[in-house]
Amino acid sequence: MLLFFFSLLFSSCNPKIEIKKDTLKVRVSADANSLNPPKARGETSNYICMQLFQTLIAFDYESNQAVGV
Repeated sequence: MLLFFFSLLFSSCNPKIEIKKDTLKVRVSADANSLNPPKARGETSNYICMQLFQTLIAFDYESNQAVGV
């Protein structure tokens, strides 16, 4: 019985897994409730908004204004 179990277990292993080098897969545990920055309330939404929108603006210290990058 044990031999049958191990043969089933090892027969399901596939050593020929194809990995693409130019693809990035990110998994999150929950869906984002909103991608609109003023309405983002969840942890996942805030993280995604910070990664997307925070990199689009910068702060100009001479004029004290937010400027586009």
